[in-house]
Amino acid sequence: MHLSHVVILNWKDGVHPESGGAESYCQNIALELVRSGVRVTYLTSRPAGAASRENVDGYTVRRLGSRLTLYPLVLLWIFCHRRSIDAIIDSQNGIPFFSPLTAPRRTAIVLLVHHVHQDQFAMYFSPLMAAVGRRLEGPVSRAVYGRRPVCTVSPSTRTEVRRQLKMKGPIFVTPNGHRIHYLIDGARAEQPTITCVGRLTPHKRWNLVIDAVATLVADGLDLAVHIVGSGPDAERLHRQVNSLGLQSHVTLHGYVSEEERDRLLAEAWLTVSTSIGEGWGLSIIEAAAQGVPAVSLDVPGLRDSVRDGLTGWLTTEADLTAMLADVIDRLRDPDFAAGLSERCRDWAATLRWSSTADRFRAVLSAEKIRLAWPRTIRAGRSDNSALVTLDRAAARSIDEHALRVTDQTTFCRACVDKIDGPFTIVFSAADENDAAHALRRFGLKQSESVDIRLCRGNDLIQWHGTAMPHNALSFLTPWTCPVVVETEQQLAFEDGRRIA
Repeated sequence: MHLSHVVILNWKDGVHPESGGAESYCQNIALELVRSGVRVTYLTSRPAGAASRENVDGYTVRRLGSRLTLYPLVLLWIFCHRRSIDAIIDSQNGIPFFSPLTAPRRTAIVLLVHHVHQDQFAMYFSPLMAAVGRRLEGPVSRAVYGRRPVCTVSPSTRTEVRRQLKMKGPIFVTPNGHRIHYLIDGARAEQPTITCVGRLTPHKRWNLVIDAVATLVADGLDLAVHIVGSGPDAERLHRQVNSLGLQSHVTLHGYVSEEERDRLLAEAWLTVSTSIGEGWGLSIIEAAAQGVPAVSLDVPGLRDSVRDGLTGWLTTEADLTAMLADVIDRLRDPDFAAGLSERCRDWAATLRWSSTADRFRAVLSAEKIRLAWPRTIRAGRSDNSALVTLDRAAARSIDEHALRVTDQTTFCRACVDKIDGPFTIVFSAADENDAAHALRRFGLKQSESVDIRLCRGNDLIQWHGTAMPHNALSFLTPWTCPVVVETEQQLAFEDGRRIA
């Protein structure tokens, strides 16, 4: 179903002095939607000195108010422009915009959740305000958004949204993409070096990195650490570095350009994240793109962006120092380090913003169709997704146009005999029985040539899709019309379908 005007709601944009990963995410989605022919309006707050209206890369940014006045102004804007809006992407940065309150009932609205804040409100607010925040994020959001779909940036965040927030609608994984602005092709530093990138905020817990470095230096390790980013914790971290006598080992750079950030990453042996939890871990992927592995605490979001044992290691707070010592020692082997670096770059290269935008278009289109169906068939759906693996003969039986808009395949009927595979389908919001039912429509059943299992975390991330025309009669209606995943071999002869 065609989308002509999508409105993205986020409390900051790229010009805001406190912008971060959530803002990069929304701006990249806006850019990719514009490239696919969709008109996009980005509603956000207005920091001092910023224009109230601006055109950025083809989409319109409207800056409406301060952090306190933004939310009512956005609701008023939606009400005034309600007849021209097809769909809304409503970002929940702790508290959403509650856009269903003023948007028309048949407007497709997707709630975008980067990570759950239930355990973080108390780190920033008084007990009373923290309790209010938890209620707004949980029960109030659940009541306002009802069965509307939710998009999360990682499988572990999807789990937290269902378990902690208890949202009622279907939950889809729309992971961060990555654009390499400056790929530095140079040798890493001779001295063991750690480069960490991120906002200096309490929940990032950079103090744990500094404490671990103090222990390693005391044990005789000659170590250099670069912490890149600004934020309210900067002064406290400077005091910690000075009190531990680490001035010659730890450098707090503050804000730097993307080029300087990538130069510091390219020199590093590894990056470290000690956050209490993230939606995804964009800094981990930025490091991986430069061939730099990560050591991270095993927390939501980061356990998805770090592929444990392949592109880095997950650990606990208690074992962080020992893990860093062991990893640095292993990275002294140039062959081991080179192999790890290659896996990191390969992992980062699979994540594309065009794929994420395709998923959003699929979810928004499916939601428009759902809202048009009689109320009697609007039912809740499984959080599971099923992965089907086919051999070439079985893949020839699949007509991708008969699948749903939220399903994904690595092939199409026209290209089955032109690529090596793999021939796989992800049936979203479906279990093995649902997938088996869908396959029977194509004359297929589970056998040696057709394998069906539930998706695991990475099965939901590494997909590159192009939306296809929908078929409103597909199974498990109304989630109609597939997303066909582009393998590298398909790109050679399917450029006509591909969104750049």
